[in-house]
Parts: sequence; structure tokens; C-alpha cells
Amino acid sequence: MRFKYATADNKAAVRGLWEAAFDEDSPAYIDWYFREVYCADKTLCAFDEAGQLAACLQIAPYQLSLHGRRRSVAYLVGVTTARHLRHQGIGHQLLKRALHDLKEAGSEMVLLHTDKPGFYAPLGFSHCYFLQRLHIQPRAGAIETMWRTGSAEEQDICAYADIYRTMCRSFNGYIARSPADWHKFLADHLTDANSFISYTERAYILYTYLGQQLYIRELGYASSNALRSALAFVQALAAQQHCQDILWDAPLNLPLPQTQAPQIIPYIMARTLLLPDEAASSTVVAATQNLLGLPDNRLWLNEIT
Repeated sequence: MRFKYATADNKAAVRGLWEAAFDEDSPAYIDWYFREVYCADKTLCAFDEAGQLAACLQIAPYQLSLHGRRRSVAYLVGVTTARHLRHQGIGHQLLKRALHDLKEAGSEMVLLHTDKPGFYAPLGFSHCYFLQRLHIQPRAGAIETMWRTGSAEEQDICAYADIYRTMCRSFNGYIARSPADWHKFLADHLTDANSFISYTERAYILYTYLGQQLYIRELGYASSNALRSALAFVQALAAQQHCQDILWDAPLNLPLPQTQAPQIIPYIMARTLLLPDEAASSTVVAATQNLLGLPDNRLWLNEIT
């Protein structure tokens, strides 16, 4: 296998591999991603001897604020191998090359979201961020007029970012979203025609209607009272739209009384890049957990695009 970063000529092949591997992604999302987000020079590929694309991954750089210090991190997305070439170690080889390159470039940590944690564990990745799955009952009531319909426009993004920064003061670690990060995140959300944003001066909610369920993708709040107000709003909205349930995969340390034992959802895996490449996976896991200050769970790492 030859490992190298993509060129403009490889875009169609990378997209084809993505579409075959992630068939749950909507055509609208894939069109948007490869039009607005995809970067050839941040796409590491594996090519077989005939020059055919065998595997690829995308690298998205972010800044992580951790215990008061900014750290360069990379979020890996679209990690996939052609179906007929799986279980031959190509994916692990590709990841090792990416980890080495990122370390050389100055990144201190790699993050990813996966439903196959066993694939990444041998390389030192471990779960570092968990969510609590909350089911909230819709409740009929008046919708306060202070709530506005939001967009991905600059003035609205400034309002969300102010709320986000205020909320993140209560967390030891969080993704420090740049204006470009916000544009990308919100555009991703709004590729679904059933997705919306509502906000006030003290809270914002990104939500999607999934049949008779209202799904909260992200809820930002500037105070405990703003959080309670946002939940009252979404309960009234769900009742108005005849939803049967509200689902929210929420941070673990919400400033709300817990009335039931929630289902805990593993979400983000992480791996430090501050150790030698040959370090044992158990050593890497311990160092990663120590760097993040776990297990106090005061992190906000969800919703990275």
C-alpha cells in the first residue's frame, strides 16, 4: 500500500468510498460535505499497487481549551476501507500514518466518534466523553415570544457563540469553536430540511423532527434558569407539533435535578499524541485520561463536524 494525501483528481473516488461505507448519510449532507468541507490536502489515502483507492480518512483541525490552556487537536472523520479489502490491517496502517503525521505537525491529541470502539482500542484510543440519554415529555403551554428562529448568518452566530462561551466557563475542557467552526457546524445541521434553530439572548437550541420525536442536537445555555427556560420552550414546541417524545443526548453534569437514572452513551474517543509512536496502548490510554483530567466529566466535546 502507498499512503499519501489526496489530490483534486481523487475527490470522486473518495466520495464513492464514503457513500459505500456511510449509507446512512443523506444525499443532501454528502453533497454539502464534499462541496463545502472536503479538503484534498487533509484527506489521507491508501492506494493499492494498481493505484486504486483502498482506504481514506479526513482530518479536521480544532482548538481544545483544556484546564485553561489551548491545545491543537485533530478530529478524524470518514475513516473507511473498501469493503473487499477489510480485515487486512489497512485501516490500522492508515491510522498509524495519520497519527505520526499529526504529531509531527504539532497536534497534541486526536478525537473521533465511532460505533466500533474495538477497532480503535488497540491503537490507544479510549472513550473520554459520555452523554446521558434523556427522554423528556412534551408539555402543552404558551411559547414565549422571546424565542427567535435562528440561522447560520453572522449576527445569529455571534449570539450563539456568546452563549457558548458563557456556558463553557463551567467546563474544564471544551472545543473552542472559531467562526469557521460555527458556520460548518450549523450548515451541517441545516442540511436536513426538518432541522431548525431557535434562540434567545440566554440560550439556543438546535433540534430536528424525526417522525413523532423531537431530537435536541445541541442546547446551549448561559445560566441554570436559561436552561430550564429552554427545556420549557422545547416541551411546549413538541406538544404543539404533536410529538410523542423529546430525546436529548445531554452532557453529564447538567445543572438540573436528576429525576431518573439516564442511559449513559459513550460518544467521543481520544488519544494523546504526546508519547512516542511505539508506546504501548495501555500507556497511551492512561496518559490520555490523565491529560483530560478524567473522570470528573467536566468536558464539552460533543458536536464536532
